[in-house]
Amino acid sequence: MTFQEANRPGGPGLTMDDEPSQVRAAATSRELGSLVGTRHGSSTRHSLMVGWGIAGACLLVDLALWPLVSNEDPFSAAYGFMHAIYRAMVVGIVIGLAIGIRALAAGQQAFYLYTGGIVHARRSDLRCAAWSDVVRVAAIHERRSTGTDVGKVLGYRLELADGTKVSIPLSSAARQGGRDPFIDRLLDSARSRDLPIA
Repeated sequence: MTFQEANRPGGPGLTMDDEPSQVRAAATSRELGSLVGTRHGSSTRHSLMVGWGIAGACLLVDLALWPLVSNEDPFSAAYGFMHAIYRAMVVGIVIGLAIGIRALAAGQQAFYLYTGGIVHARRSDLRCAAWSDVVRVAAIHERRSTGTDVGKVLGYRLELADGTKVSIPLSSAARQGGRDPFIDRLLDSARSRDLPIA
């Protein structure tokens, strides 16, 4: 899932448009202060269209190849080539469907960073966490990869006193070695309150 900054460096400051009314009301009820940063994930509709668009395109290619693959001599070079493409398209269908299902399961997310805490919006649910609720901030590391990416930081998780956790992924630019202004602000806020960062 990709995330975008609403307030890029050098751009205009945050406005009330960056803060939906229900988020503002939740932040005000917890006295979180002023908004300093936002992070929005890609929309569920967009992810569904991309994932299922990939699956549909691959299915069309497979349907077009089926008569050729089924009628070709299995020992010919053309059969091997077309069969390899056919199999690749089947994998593409599975990947496209998985992207769409993941988008439905995850839902659209957004993070609103305030001077006094954070609001996490997922679908229609809001979770507010004041800095006084946060026990520590833990880095989320890559563990599935077998290459040089093992141990690479993928994001940060706020661990709250009630046992809940709020995971905030790094931006795609930060995963490729760039900076993530939203995460930088979040970590600066945690450090200023002497919260442990692991």
